[in-house]
Amino acid sequence: MSPTLAPRCTSIILDIGDVLYSWSPETPTPIPPYTLKAILASPTWSHYERGRLSESACYSRASEEYGIKLRDVHRAFQHARCSLKPNQELVAFIRALKVESNGLLRVYAMSNIPQTDYEYLREQGAIDWTIFDQIFTSASAG
Repeated sequence: MSPTLAPRCTSIILDIGDVLYSWSPETPTPIPPYTLKAILASPTWSHYERGRLSESACYSRASEEYGIKLRDVHRAFQHARCSLKPNQELVAFIRALKVESNGLLRVYAMSNIPQTDYEYLREQGAIDWTIFDQIFTSASAG
């Protein structure tokens, strides 16, 4: 098929975590990175991401489930949240694609993300969220 006859991409779906933002599991707490990753993969965290647990209830459960002091869980995730770095090159590339498409390209973000983390990212203003036609989070979808 010649390039001019190839179908054009009309939609792009991006994840927020590890695509639009990268983070470091290295935190100044006694919790090792592998334990933080285990917490993130736990059913407790899944309930938190889906808006079925508050942040404090999630941290309390994680503290109990992993035998970690509650203040250390809280500090670890606060530091992890603060370690989030936006991928500005990707955002600029997506913006350029949208301009090049003359408004035909639709860009969506979808992510398993707790509401508190999503609000934190939006408040930071580190990326231009207007490049997205719509954003779907696990917290809003339940």
